[in-house]
Amino acid sequence: MYQPSLVLVNMAGTVMATLFYGMYLVIFVTSLYLLFARAIGPPGAVKYTPVLGSVVFISGITLFVTVTGSWVITVVRAFQGFVYFQDGLGAAIYFNDNANVTETVGDIFLGLSLVIGDAMIIYRLWVVWSYNKLVVLLPSLSLSGLFISLVITIRATVHLQDLAMDTGLTPVTSFTIVTNVYCTAFLSWKVWRITRNCNPIGGSNLRNFMAVVVESAAIYTAVILYYTITHQLGSNLQYVAVGALPPVAAIANGLIHVRLGLGRTIEKIAGSPGSTLVSGPIRFKPGPSGPRSEDRDSGDGSKIKMRTFP
Repeated sequence: MYQPSLVLVNMAGTVMATLFYGMYLVIFVTSLYLLFARAIGPPGAVKYTPVLGSVVFISGITLFVTVTGSWVITVVRAFQGFVYFQDGLGAAIYFNDNANVTETVGDIFLGLSLVIGDAMIIYRLWVVWSYNKLVVLLPSLSLSGLFISLVITIRATVHLQDLAMDTGLTPVTSFTIVTNVYCTAFLSWKVWRITRNCNPIGGSNLRNFMAVVVESAAIYTAVILYYTITHQLGSNLQYVAVGALPPVAAIANGLIHVRLGLGRTIEKIAGSPGSTLVSGPIRFKPGPSGPRSEDRDSGDGSKIKMRTFP
């Protein structure tokens, strides 16, 4: 089996981490611009400041900090290994030293990014499913398992010379795959149930939101699977994906934030059956007594026009 050198895979990993971080940075700045544009609004318009104080917004900022920290550590380690450590002649030795403080700090930022990213999608699932605790029970347990596994594996990595020997990484990747696949499936099912009898009036159908959720989760899951397979095979190719995991996880959430900024996503689903509130204009299929219009709260301080039927 071909085994690339540590120098080569760490160089490739730095490139991949920078590429995905650049993509995430564009998405993050775009989502901020759209959300602030909604918050400020035109003169005399209703303000949307509750969005800026929401759990999703604050967690998004926190995720940006951890992802940026992970990328900065990746770049610092690249300069240390390729330039400063033994004048660049001992790069393989440097990258194989898991006890190095920069490696530990990078692992912490990576772990926090994964935990926050998974927590955000679980929170979104909880809101969309009308705060149903039973629906989020499994992913909540998976998130707890992810956190515990990360703590164990970060402590263990310090004492290992070869990352492939860290058996704790297997449950880490397994837990995050379970969380993302489960949440994506249940989010998609809920959105499909909401929109199967809906047609857009002048806006975007919520199935576009469902497509964003599925596609972004698919990208993240693909990278996780790549890392899991290469780790199980003991290949150095696993290092290519390490630095890319935090920004890829953030991209999955950032794309949804862009949809939120455009006002094209689910804001709130009330607890009672049949009281679904969405932020996009929709038209339900006519009932026997005809529709009536009423203004409802979208959940972020704004009002939306909805047509309801007896």
